[in-house]
Amino acid sequence: MIAAEGRGGSERARMVATLIDRYDESSAAAPDKRLMEPPVGYSRAERISTGYRGALFVVALEDFCGHDNLRTALRDIIHDRAGSDTGYEELRAAVETASGKDLAEMFRAWLIRPGIPDDFRVRYQEASSTTPKN
Repeated sequence: MIAAEGRGGSERARMVATLIDRYDESSAAAPDKRLMEPPVGYSRAERISTGYRGALFVVALEDFCGHDNLRTALRDIIHDRAGSDTGYEELRAAVETASGKDLAEMFRAWLIRPGIPDDFRVRYQEASSTTPKN
């Protein structure tokens, strides 16, 4: 995403739209699983669809909290928890601290519920319709 950011917002939107398209293709083959549990026992196809959703979750987090706030939170996690297990609770706390926003509903929507939240999909729908198909 950082490389796309340097080329402007429309390039980033096209890259996100491509990720959504890939997620849709992979989840048609195997539905994604919850993001907050280890992929033990997941098929390769389930890991792929869940992986795309995980990447899209990071994009949504950046959209909601801002690039600089997310970067600060990730830096703080790496600094404070280096060498320790870090879960979604620590990520949420760090991003909430950096952004000053309550992320409870966002984390529920992305980590527990299946699929991509509709509001996120709509945000990138226009870019998706202009993304050239291979």
